[in-house]
Amino acid sequence: MYDFILKNPGLHERELSRRLNISRSTIRYHLYCLQKQEAVIKISEGKHNRYFAQQKIGNGDKKILQLLRQRGTYQIVIFLLACPNSSMRVIADYTEKDPRTISFHLKKLMKIGLIECVPNGKERRFKLNNEEDIYDLICTHGGSFVNDELNGFP
Repeated sequence: MYDFILKNPGLHERELSRRLNISRSTIRYHLYCLQKQEAVIKISEGKHNRYFAQQKIGNGDKKILQLLRQRGTYQIVIFLLACPNSSMRVIADYTEKDPRTISFHLKKLMKIGLIECVPNGKERRFKLNNEEDIYDLICTHGGSFVNDELNGFP
């Protein structure tokens, strides 16, 4: 299980159970043992606890990976990598999501400093900070994301 978490950082308990085809109670037990040995750490995110190998990933990358495990946030980040300085309307059209949903995800991304808002007249545009670092993170861990259709660029 440790090797799986090492290769797939930021998964939550249910997803580990699905991917490893192991009951959740067994997953819980092994996660508890790995945490006790300080091999794995748990980071709480709302209703989910996400698991990471203790020394493998920096704290900043853990926060980014937590958000990238969410489909809507991942779509926005991928889109902004391909189309920087896009407006909320353009992002909403691409993702086929309500602008309020896009606004929710953009606020989360801005809160951790992953993106910034660039005023452009009456319109606000968004761009990624540290594009190269984000691109490297996605390339390194992209194969571990659940939604295979999201693993490519638009």
